[in-house]
Amino acid sequence: MVKHMLLLTCLILLSLGGSLLPPAALQEPTRAARLGVAFISSAQEPITDARYAAGLATGAGWNRWPLYWSVVEPEPDVWDWTSYDRLVVADLQHGLQTEVILIGTPAAREIETRVGRQTGTVPANLWEPVFADGTDTPGRDKQINPENYWATYVYRAVRRYMPGGVLGTLRGLGRDQGIRIWEVWNEPDYELFWAGGVEHYVRLLKVAYLAIHHADPEARVMYGGLANHQEVDWLEGSLSVIAEDPYHEQYDWYFDILGVHNYTYALGTWEVVDNARQTLNAFGLHKAIWVNESGVPAWDDYPGPTWADDDDRRVLRATMQEQAAFLVQSAAYAFIAGAEVYIWHQLYDDCGNQRGGTDFPPHAGELCEEGFQCWGDAHGLYRNPADANCFRQHPEPNTPRPAFYAFQALGRYLARTASRPSRWNIAARTGWKRGSRSGVLPRTNASWSYGTAPARRSMLPYRRSGTAPRSTTFRATAGRSGPPMQASTI
Repeated sequence: MVKHMLLLTCLILLSLGGSLLPPAALQEPTRAARLGVAFISSAQEPITDARYAAGLATGAGWNRWPLYWSVVEPEPDVWDWTSYDRLVVADLQHGLQTEVILIGTPAAREIETRVGRQTGTVPANLWEPVFADGTDTPGRDKQINPENYWATYVYRAVRRYMPGGVLGTLRGLGRDQGIRIWEVWNEPDYELFWAGGVEHYVRLLKVAYLAIHHADPEARVMYGGLANHQEVDWLEGSLSVIAEDPYHEQYDWYFDILGVHNYTYALGTWEVVDNARQTLNAFGLHKAIWVNESGVPAWDDYPGPTWADDDDRRVLRATMQEQAAFLVQSAAYAFIAGAEVYIWHQLYDDCGNQRGGTDFPPHAGELCEEGFQCWGDAHGLYRNPADANCFRQHPEPNTPRPAFYAFQALGRYLARTASRPSRWNIAARTGWKRGSRSGVLPRTNASWSYGTAPARRSMLPYRRSGTAPRSTTFRATAGRSGPPMQASTI
């Protein structure tokens, strides 16, 4: 349990009550350009105004969802963008920016590969030249090689959804409306998502980078968000492979942003960002870092294992109050470590890691004895509605958890701050400090309560000249009454 107070360059003081107001009673906050929520919408969930209203009430500025190649190319050379056209238009109409994950090879476009003793699949023809002239060298008048199936999918997706792209022309969208952030796969360091090994991933990344920038020179390419729990040296290994490419410097190492993930332990968010930064620095790289997945599921609310009575069954989970505390702390650690954007996983519980259609009533553990799937992942800021595909039997469906109010308060504060400070500082009880290259250091104390006393502290911007502007105090509550939020003990 982290018990020290952090002095940050720009964050919050937060005390959350247990009494909850319904979302309809909340005024929609200003969009926070540095915060996002995964699956505010997606092609796999209903695209409804009600769901968007719930997402917008958080104050998030970003949505994150996967664009499955297998969905848009169900048969070789047969393209169907219908579901994603509707999704992209809906995101834009609701004022959200979107980070899209390029992922999901169709069965007809994949081949098996062996990495060590492990067998995995990768896109077929991945090592074919990117361009039709038989090279990987971009040129304004060049065409994408149709025999490189991954390059073709990536290029088509970007050309369709970029500002001024195919969809924008068809729907009469503004020239500045479209998608600019493209993530190349998800968690390539985790076998559940990618079992093709480092060298194939580097090729996947290179092909995507060249195709994306060929379609839209202003796009930003994100290295697939790293899980950081199975292959801890994955980033270093992949950068070593990239460094052997003779054109890696010319094409900026084939990515613009690095994604990292962290779950369960708030301090781990600082660690994964800082470790990534140190690894990048070792290769002389200065890249933006996003924490584009972070969260912890609650065990004390359906569909979590509410009946669990020992720590072993609650492992890697938290109470709802701890979940809210984790959100604030994890975001704080992300920003002080230098992350550009923080994205929470996720808006609703949806189906989580379980199969579509998984459902059961609240119970006291007896369903587990019958061999059924007896719990799910309560990751959501909201509980599922009664008509959801999974976990639709909560006695209070479609209502927010305490983490919703934590996120909303965080968003309201960040919406008032500079969108991209030059450097964030931290001074903890250990005495460790990170310096700043700027002459002016905005400074905010961020603290969290571990008992019943609410966390309050004045926040004084600090300048090296010695002059101190007036202080400001930020305090948020989730309801009219109730105990303050307690910090995570997981």
